[in-house]
Amino acid sequence: VERRLRTVAVVQQSDALNSEAEAHRRKNATLEQEVARRTQAETKLQGRLDQMMTVLQVFDEVSRTLDVDYVQLITLDAASRLSGADAGFVALRDGEKMQVSRAIGQYTPEEQKATLNVEHPLLKRIFDSRHAEMFHDLTESKTALPTLSDSQARIIIPMISRDRCVGLVNLETKKPERFDKNVFRLLRLLEQYMSVALDNAQLYQQVHAQLAELQALYEQVSQLEQLK
Repeated sequence: VERRLRTVAVVQQSDALNSEAEAHRRKNATLEQEVARRTQAETKLQGRLDQMMTVLQVFDEVSRTLDVDYVQLITLDAASRLSGADAGFVALRDGEKMQVSRAIGQYTPEEQKATLNVEHPLLKRIFDSRHAEMFHDLTESKTALPTLSDSQARIIIPMISRDRCVGLVNLETKKPERFDKNVFRLLRLLEQYMSVALDNAQLYQQVHAQLAELQALYEQVSQLEQLK
């Protein structure tokens, strides 16, 4: 009887230890899951902070230049990095025409200088609404813009300044999961500042060209006066 009691006690003690060990394992597993969730959340937050820092750096850089080509370069580079786009281009509006002026990706030479049909229903809708659009079905947009054959998603961003469209940014990717709502919001924020910077640079370029013409005209008049 005494042996049986001892055996029962040992079994009970062993069961208690096993139960305690299992409780510890569950607790550790829960802690590991919590650490993993926090790490994932911190990584995601850090990614968004890095994206916002990129946007702020771009704002600072474009505020210091009035060079149209440089503003386009910064705009396209920042938009591509923020979105993970595989290709894209900037198109500028000149009167009733809009032409691709800077591009990255495997576009043909013709596509890199393509003139866009601003009366195309899709572009007209975007320009009239003044809002960017994201597409995961490119059936309609392929008829409006140069499109790479392997692209699966695109974002079209109208560049609006002083209540008029000065151009657009087109971004494409063969990995549609890259273009999510967070990326879309960042690009819309970027567009607001890029549009103003581009418009200012274009105005400066126009004024500079007009001053150069006036200077040339003044010199011609001066030469004529000397011949009298």
